[in-house]
Amino acid sequence: MNKTIKLFLSIISMTLLSAQSENLESLKPGMGSYQPVYRDMSNPAIPLEGEIDPNKYLLGPGDQLHIVVTSLENKLLPGREFDLFNAETVEYYEIIGPAGELTLPSIGQFSTNGKTYQQVKNEIISAASKKSYKKIQTTVRFASIRSFKVQVIGAVEYPGYVVMTSVSRVKDAINKTKGVQKYGSNEIVYLERNGKRQKLLLKFFLLNGDLSQNPTLME
Repeated sequence: MNKTIKLFLSIISMTLLSAQSENLESLKPGMGSYQPVYRDMSNPAIPLEGEIDPNKYLLGPGDQLHIVVTSLENKLLPGREFDLFNAETVEYYEIIGPAGELTLPSIGQFSTNGKTYQQVKNEIISAASKKSYKKIQTTVRFASIRSFKVQVIGAVEYPGYVVMTSVSRVKDAINKTKGVQKYGSNEIVYLERNGKRQKLLLKFFLLNGDLSQNPTLME
């Protein structure tokens, strides 16, 4: 899934390449009534402006989900003695693949392309419920947000690629390059996504806090 985003800030251009997560946690689901799950704690938490709207946030390659399925009863259908949820709890830490695929062993494979977090969450809960004869409780949450490379070129101090996240904004990418050069201007920015250029008046964000002129870099 190759997507390209470019941002032109007066003399500055930013290109968002296909999402490549920098968070590579090789975590597997725990089986049995209790089994520890090991996590890579080296990645610091990403500061957010506020809560992520699950009905608006589009999942993409590199996003990681944490899923916990707990059996409330362990009675199984005849012939299903090896049902996934014979164990009390099954836990997953899964990263969405480069084609937007999310694979949960024994539950199924899901496509996240063009889907919000809430839509995928509902699909996971529904699929998990069909794997057990009796009641289960399924919890889905974010484990980490995807990151990707953005190219910023033009009248900035250090043009080139910077690593951003799906909740980062245009101004954040500019700041990563140490800002605009002395004789440059960041009042007008052009953001190009997949060949479509969008003009942004960044000055209205700087003066009035208008976020429509400083959008996120989410694909």
